[in-house]
Amino acid sequence: MHRLLVCLALLFLSLPRLSATPEAAVRAYVAAVKTGGLGSVARLMHPEELAKFQEMMKPVIELALTESEGREVFGRFSDSADETKLRALNSEAFMTTFLESIEALQPEISELLKSAEIEVLGHVKEGVVSHVVTRLRVRARGATLEQMTVMSTRDHEGTERLMLSGEIRQLAEALRSQQ
Repeated sequence: MHRLLVCLALLFLSLPRLSATPEAAVRAYVAAVKTGGLGSVARLMHPEELAKFQEMMKPVIELALTESEGREVFGRFSDSADETKLRALNSEAFMTTFLESIEALQPEISELLKSAEIEVLGHVKEGVVSHVVTRLRVRARGATLEQMTVMSTRDHEGTERLMLSGEIRQLAEALRSQQ
């Protein structure tokens, strides 16, 4: 389960911040992750994507809270009256809590993400969605890993907001299928 959480955290590196252009959104996101950590990402997401994330992950968290090991990982989600039940959270708070749980479980992820470099190469429009191409560089244990990534954004009230990646959807499905 820890590996899946690490993968999810790394996928979230592809999330932008509120901005007028897709490229500016990605650059602002990088700055936000470096100063605020993963927990700062949820406020940068498109509201519809936050709702999708909560819908996908809520059953996973609910099941995890029924077991002691799951409560160790996701205890921040517990209702104060019954630690085996999920407390009521709006979709932004849900994602924030999820990402903060990952950071608490794996603090080295936060350090890795803060040291990452993202070079924004440009974007392509597809209808109302913008696909931003970036080059990601991460240094770990003396090696530099480099990867091209594509992040999708969509306008919400005049600002570009991130959409969930297909990888995040697939990972959520994989987690749910393990239940």
